[in-house]
Amino acid sequence: MAVIKSPIDKVEKAIGLPTDDTVLVINDQGMIFISNRPEWLFHYAWQLSSDQLATIAANRQFGKGPWYWVGLRRIDNINVEDRQGRRYLMHQAELDRFKGWKIIHLRDMNL
Repeated sequence: MAVIKSPIDKVEKAIGLPTDDTVLVINDQGMIFISNRPEWLFHYAWQLSSDQLATIAANRQFGKGPWYWVGLRRIDNINVEDRQGRRYLMHQAELDRFKGWKIIHLRDMNL
């Protein structure tokens, strides 16, 4: 469980979310906790199995749901495609003090 004892906008500003690129902070199950795309918050980045969704529901960390898949699909280790077929260059890094959490930076290949 992640507990943040300050307003989330301060955390987002500290991370420095750019406006041209997409930045996500996800847990080990792929649930989006912080993003500069508000419509993606509390949805999952990667397609999950029914067992994985059941685990998320059992943990109740993100409420009752329903949670939706934002449509990202990994092409390989550094390339991602969304539902509309737009391709992104992906960089991801573990958050040192938060085991299992990652920050993912998506750079639109058309930019």
